[in-house]
Amino acid sequence: KRLDLDTVVTSHSYTAAMVAAQSVVEAVDAVLDGKAANAFCVVRPAGHHAGPRGAAKCHLGADPEDESLSHGFCLLSNV
Repeated sequence: KRLDLDTVVTSHSYTAAMVAAQSVVEAVDAVLDGKAANAFCVVRPAGHHAGPRGAAKCHLGADPEDESLSHGFCLLSNV
């Protein structure tokens, strides 16, 4: 299934996104609680729906070569 021209999801996508978001929450909690000095989470950050010229919209059925289209894959914002 596609959310837009370049974002494909499966039955496991939501779970994967939630695990990534939870890892960020746990990392921040560890730093704030003094259990870690810092943290680095390798998760897809917000902003992937920005095109080469800034924020971009994507419309199903549009020309995939159109540079104004979305270049995104984010299901949740992990900011």
